[in-house]
Amino acid sequence: MYQLLAPSFTYFAAFALGLVVQTFDREHESREREARLEAAAHAAEIDAIKGQLRPHFLLNSLNSILSLIDDEPAEARRMIGRLASLLHTVFDGLDEPFVPLERELAMVRDYLEVERIRFGDPLHFTVDADSSAAQALVPPLLLQPLVENAVRHGIEPSAAPGTLRVRAQVERGRLQIRIANTVN
Repeated sequence: MYQLLAPSFTYFAAFALGLVVQTFDREHESREREARLEAAAHAAEIDAIKGQLRPHFLLNSLNSILSLIDDEPAEARRMIGRLASLLHTVFDGLDEPFVPLERELAMVRDYLEVERIRFGDPLHFTVDADSSAAQALVPPLLLQPLVENAVRHGIEPSAAPGTLRVRAQVERGRLQIRIANTVN
């Protein structure tokens, strides 16, 4: 009887161990697959955000520069400088998964300055961050689409002057970014 039990016990123990190993392998493969899917989703999200710098913004900016060249050449040069700075920041950050928030805020300032030159008096803005928030790492082009929407849907349709405020701060260990759009 003992001679029969020992091999049976060994067989069942090996079988159980095989099942445990197989379960761990499946779980490991599942986690790897989930991580790959998550990374792909994150990459797709970043690509979508990068595409938010609308081509017609660039075309409108170039048309504005053309109209300023004869009448206000200093403003045209200023707008070209801001647009070049904005595009430089966008293209520099394309391959980086995260950039310092201060770099994103500088790009937002350039974007808003281009829009302010285009719209004139209707657009006023402030962009500021506390020192710890400025050093936080964020995905590139995180803020520009949000700010662009605030301008396009808040300031642009209104004939009255409007103010846009972008404020970043760290509260209770978390980065908080507020974009407030008020049309006077």
